[in-house]
Amino acid sequence: MPENKKTILVIEDDEQILTAMTAGLSHRNFNVVGAKTGEEGLKIIEGLRPNLLLLDLMLPGMSGEDVLTIMHQKKLTEEIPVIILSNKMDGINIKKCIHELGAKDYLLKVNFSFETFVKQVDKLLNKQL
Repeated sequence: MPENKKTILVIEDDEQILTAMTAGLSHRNFNVVGAKTGEEGLKIIEGLRPNLLLLDLMLPGMSGEDVLTIMHQKKLTEEIPVIILSNKMDGINIKKCIHELGAKDYLLKVNFSFETFVKQVDKLLNKQL
């Protein structure tokens, strides 16, 4: 019986970060889809319904916070766990994203290792490697 891979959507405009996350998560047996804008990401969310969303806040055009707000309004954050990835260390932003808009975690890009990040992804997906 083939294993059902979990699908992760990464919305990140930095090509190097997007490529590294896609490669690293794919290597760990996840299906990974990337988007470089909030608009593109929302279209993918509507059609694909990923198991997890990794969301940068600073995106061109529609911000990650706008994406999260729309997801929250449509009650999609109840169905799709969201991890915010950002360089913004603003406590008000963190509080809003988690407590008001339904994100599950907020990771600072400058402060986490990939292994720690993967453990958080696994925790949210209830997947054991």
